[in-house]
Amino acid sequence: MIAADCTGHGVPGAFTSMLGISMLNDIIGKESTTSPDIILNELRNNIVRSLKQTPDGESKDGMDIAILTINRKNNTLDFAGAMNPLLIIRDANLDNISDSYMEEGTFRLYEIKGDKMPAAIHDKMDPFTRTTVKVKPNDKFYMLSDGYEDQFGGPKQHKFMRKNLKKLLLQIHHLTMAEQKQCLEKAMEEWKGDLPQVDDILVIGFAV
Repeated sequence: MIAADCTGHGVPGAFTSMLGISMLNDIIGKESTTSPDIILNELRNNIVRSLKQTPDGESKDGMDIAILTINRKNNTLDFAGAMNPLLIIRDANLDNISDSYMEEGTFRLYEIKGDKMPAAIHDKMDPFTRTTVKVKPNDKFYMLSDGYEDQFGGPKQHKFMRKNLKKLLLQIHHLTMAEQKQCLEKAMEEWKGDLPQVDDILVIGFAV
């Protein structure tokens, strides 16, 4: 499963989207690669090579992207991210994923951060990090772009912010995914009001 957000806008963004989809189909389909960190490393290499990107060049377009692979046999999930995170909501009585979390009632929300480098040329070009999580009963997973949290609105017309999105997800995670979608759309419409939408908005929620 992949959630991607191209860093370019207009025609460059559309071109990068088409290029990225084609590259991902080749990496995952033809090469049968399923490890998300390897997919990200290959994708970045392909983007840099295809767009002839150099550290001093003008072309910096690429994508912020989260990739995960589910192993149903082992009941595990592998994640790697370029800027974009994976959010996990889990029963507080089950194993901790990390020592850092947001808590609401008997549930905790964990954020596995993506590496702070895009799938494009960047000052930092380290290999991407893979995180493996053992899936537990009733876990909920969320992948997203920065569009929702960056939307301006509210009485002071400031950004929604990721911490508020996390709080919202903790409040609605017990609902069906269709109902959660409706809640997210309603909350965004109320927050945005008459202000224009500033970016593409992508939120993917699922359970295994």
